[in-house]
Order: sequence, then C-alpha cells, then structure tokens
Amino acid sequence: MFSKLLSFAALSFFSLLLANPATSHSVSFNEADYDPSHVVTKDFLVLGGGASGTYAAVRLKDHDQSIVLIERNNRLGGHTRTYIDPETGGTSDIGVLIYQNFTTTINFFKRFDIPLSTFVGNGPFESKYADFATGEAMPNYTLPDFLTGFKKYFETLTQYPYLEYGWNLTYPVPDDLLMPFGDYVTKYGLEDAALMIFEYAQSQGNILDQPTIYVAKYFGVSNGDAFVNGYLSTARRNNSELYSKALESLGSDVLLRSHILSLKRSDSGVRAVVSTPTGNKLIKAKKLVSSIPPKLSHLTGWDLTNKELQLFGQFNNSAYWTALVTDTGLDNNITYINVQPNAVLNIPRLPEGYVVSPTGSIKDVFHIYYGSPSSLPEHQIRKAMIKDVNVVQKLQGVSMRKPKFLILEQHVPFQCAVTPELIRERFYEKLYSLQGKTSTFWTGAAWHTHDSAMLWRFTEGLLPTFLGQ
Repeated sequence: MFSKLLSFAALSFFSLLLANPATSHSVSFNEADYDPSHVVTKDFLVLGGGASGTYAAVRLKDHDQSIVLIERNNRLGGHTRTYIDPETGGTSDIGVLIYQNFTTTINFFKRFDIPLSTFVGNGPFESKYADFATGEAMPNYTLPDFLTGFKKYFETLTQYPYLEYGWNLTYPVPDDLLMPFGDYVTKYGLEDAALMIFEYAQSQGNILDQPTIYVAKYFGVSNGDAFVNGYLSTARRNNSELYSKALESLGSDVLLRSHILSLKRSDSGVRAVVSTPTGNKLIKAKKLVSSIPPKLSHLTGWDLTNKELQLFGQFNNSAYWTALVTDTGLDNNITYINVQPNAVLNIPRLPEGYVVSPTGSIKDVFHIYYGSPSSLPEHQIRKAMIKDVNVVQKLQGVSMRKPKFLILEQHVPFQCAVTPELIRERFYEKLYSLQGKTSTFWTGAAWHTHDSAMLWRFTEGLLPTFLGQ
C-alpha cells in the first residue's frame, strides 16, 4: 500500500513539474492579456507537422473544420527531408524515401498534384562490405539469398494481419511476437534475411534484441507486397514537395517555429499558450489532435493525468541519424555496407553506422546512416560519421580528409517501444483508451509505426473518431 501511494504521489509531483515548467516569465490564459490578433479560436488544435499531423490537418480542413497546426521546426514534414543542390537543382531525399501503394497514399499526393512513380532506387551501385568498427575490408563476404529469406519472413507474418492497422492486438499476445527478434530469426530459420532486414528496417536499435512485434510492424506484410509490386516515390524525387504544398494550402493556419508553453484540457475544450516567433498566442480549440512522440520530455507544460504520466513514462526509444556529406574524394559508384564478422549474423552492434553510399542524383554527395539504441549528443554522431567516411576513404585508397556536412538530421526519439511484459499486460489497450479523453485525440508513430503511408491510412481511419461521427 505504501509503495502504491508513493507512486501516485510521485506521479502527481511530476505532473506539477510538467504542467508548470520553469520559465523566465509566467504564462497567462486570460484573453485580456493578449492582443486580439494573438487569440486564436479553432475547432481543432493539431500538434506536430510530420506525416500524421500534416495529414490530419489537411483532412480536417477537407471536412470543413477550422484548424491551427503547431510545428516546432521551420518546415512541415517531420522525418521527410529533401536536399536540393544549389548548383544543379538535383535532389536527394534524406529521410522518408518510399511509400506503399495504398489508396490513401495515392489520394494524398493526387490532392496536391504531385505525380508518383515506381521507386527504382538510386543506383545501380557496386556493393562492398567492411567492418566499420575495425576499418577492415571484407572482400570475401557474400550476401545470403535474402530475397528467398524475405519471402519466408513475410510468410511467417501473414497470420497477424492486424499489425498492419494499429495496435488492436489479440490476447493473449502470441509468444512469437514478444520474443526477441533474434530468437524469432532462429526459430523460423530466417538467417539469410536477417542482415538485410537490419538494413531495410534501420532505426530499430539493436534489432535482434527488439521484441519481434516492433520489427513486424515496421517491416511487415505490406512491405512484402511492395517488394513484389514496387514501392512508390515522387516522380520528381522530392518527397518534401508534398509538405511544401500542404503548407501553402494551410497557409496562416500553420504556426512554424512554435511550441506549447502550457496546456489546459477538459471535456469542453482545450486552451494552449503557444510560443511563436511573433510572441505568445492563446489558442482556444474544441479538440486537440497530438501527433508528437508521447515522451514525457516532449510534453512539458501539459496538464497530464496520472494515467497519461504512467503510460507515457514507460516508453523507451531508439535513435537514428541521416546525413549528406561532400568533399570526400569517394567513388560515386560504390556503396559500402557495414557488417561485423564476429557479431551474430554479421549484424553490427549499435551505436554504429549502417552504410556510406552515393546519392546517385548529385555527384560527389553521399548518404550516411547511423543508429543507436538510445539518444547520443550530436557532436558524437558527427565524429562517428567522419570516422566511417575515413574508413571508406582508406579502403578506396584516397586521401583521408574531413567531409563537409550538407545536412545532419536527427530522428530522435524513434521507435517508441515498451517491454514485452507491458505489451502482454495490455499496455496498448490502455494507451488506446486515452483516445478522446479531455478533448484530446492521438495519432503518430507511437500509436502505430514509423511509416508515412501506414500512418496516413491509420489517421484517415481515425477521422470519424476525431469528428465525433
């Protein structure tokens, strides 16, 4: 009894800290304290301008709802980022690359007159293998028959079609889905597929340790269909165009470089004090749709309930970084893939780089992808990426030099996850029960998976709930 009371006391104290963050000045919910132009009244406040939040904002407006979209960055798109070479106009997508061929995918791009085409990759490149940790080349490494392995892997997942649509699980949850993915690989003889699942499902942390259910949701049956029938990408190879046009369409209803300072929610509506480049604004809305990661560190200023505190506090997450570099002296026709000969299934233990690869679309510009089971400071990531480039420079016999970073993009937190024990104890059923409480609705990767096409379909399915239909 004492420990239970103590835990509720701790939650209540933490809730007060989150709801009343230390600031240099207090925030006010009194309209009289604001210029009338800084009081915004809408049907919906949408928080987060990534794939889910942008989609929700656009579709709510399609349903004649007034919205205001709050985004911390200076652009919409979230994990989607496109580099445009200032000299040639060539483009390279550095975040989201491809989409499954869903009706919602087709319709969303069609709405903004953006043509799609089958994704054909950035190559062809010659693939070489090296241990990035030791700098040793692996000239005799032969990639297993991963396509046959993929087929076998996807076949094992066909009995769980519900994973493609959210976290509406069957109980008891099958043990296969809760075992570490490395054990799942061994049980079903998927060794030939494992390394390439690691490469295709980048950002999952140490993938062999991850509960299988998270890998299955991120790289599941719809990906198997796409391998056979083709993924989609934008014909102009600029995935950010979608978000630029969405921003143009939403216009002044989007507040960029803005974030919540304080939030009050009730069954009758929500009020938020929002920091914007032109000063604080008071937002009054009937409902809130949040698409940001539900990590407590991202919810400062919220009036979180004890249940929200308890659930959100149980999330862990991995971390992922993508970069574009130039001035490397590297060959534009060779991709180097990180494999570790002494690791299980040759899969590198993170934190480590995944690959150093030409963009194919911009000469002398290279992709670097890096992952970790947890967040790391940017200077450490930058140093590690330079080390990986130096490894490849040495292997190619070119002079070692420090690359120039064109973009270094942080995707943190990524893959919000909980333990198998919590999943077994109906964590996601409890999480989904928050939907609609205190006029608050939820979407985003933590509520499904990190996949734009799947999140658009998921959010479309939630629209009737948002609208009270």
